[in-house]
Amino acid sequence: MALADTVTFRRLSELHPDPNNPRLRHEQRGQLSEDDLLVFIDENYEAETVAESIARYGFFGSEPLVICEEEGRWIVLEGNRRLTALLGLARPELRERFGKPTLWNELASRREITLELEVPVVVAEERADADALIGFRHISGVMDWKPLQRAQFIAYLVDERGKLFLEVGDTVGLEEDAVRMLYRNQSVIQGARDLGHPEIADASERRFGTFTAALNRNGIREFMGVRTSNRVRERTPQLEPDKLEAFAELSSWLYGVNGIDKVIRETRNLTELAEVLREPAALEELRRTRDLAAAYALTPGPPKRLLRQLAIAVGNLRSVANSADLLVGQARTDELVEQLSELTDRIVAETRQGESDLDEPD
Repeated sequence: MALADTVTFRRLSELHPDPNNPRLRHEQRGQLSEDDLLVFIDENYEAETVAESIARYGFFGSEPLVICEEEGRWIVLEGNRRLTALLGLARPELRERFGKPTLWNELASRREITLELEVPVVVAEERADADALIGFRHISGVMDWKPLQRAQFIAYLVDERGKLFLEVGDTVGLEEDAVRMLYRNQSVIQGARDLGHPEIADASERRFGTFTAALNRNGIREFMGVRTSNRVRERTPQLEPDKLEAFAELSSWLYGVNGIDKVIRETRNLTELAEVLREPAALEELRRTRDLAAAYALTPGPPKRLLRQLAIAVGNLRSVANSADLLVGQARTDELVEQLSELTDRIVAETRQGESDLDEPD
């Protein structure tokens, strides 16, 4: 089992896209027609950018496709986006189905590509021989995949190739903990799809970065019943059926649903949401109002944040005090010192009043 160590050539007409491409969702693999698969690649992976390069510079022999013979056909294991670009430029009826047919026709007019084109290829004896090359090129190499695509490829290696996380890490060039994390996040999404809620899965795939950032927060993982990465095991469900409703709620807060706005506006809101999900009264308020700020006010979080701000302010003021003589005679010194005095008196009064309230008997 190996990749050939020399580049050979095959006519473009002999090459076929991979119906079991790891970047396809599980239920799509082997189910799309060849042209439907090419359209899918164009729609989701910007094949026109490759076509633009080919139209301008030609197809470089230094970038061979990796192919494997399966059932008498040459299947492209690595290079499906380049194959889509070549076929789109060669076949007018295909590019008419692409997302930007006018652009594709203009690119095709710039450089003639025919189905007789001799395409450089490297032959793999079997599919598994290409795994390491694909992993290193797209996960730790120069042609970096987006996080979702990395996670899908990792899930493919674990679930369909039967590999261990440690083996996958060696294959793709990632630490085992990162492999576990990406596998878990992809498997949670697939779990929602398997349980009959593709809309939740689709939303999480479209915003996979936000979803991953959310699961990095302890409170959100606990709400979802999701394991920490060190407790994730190969080929085990990562979403329990009784947590599907929690996933639906989280999805609505992260992305919005049915015309209702999301409650997460920026990354720091995820930390606030995690605190809310750990506090029953705060969670009830979020469900009732969808007002994250109001819900967060019911958690222990605000005092911690205010103390941190107060500590920073004291540190800054201490630095100013050490050089206060430099402020003498400056235009705004008196105004700012007066504001500082008023604010300090107010903080002292408020905190001391709070202490006396706590001391009062019930």
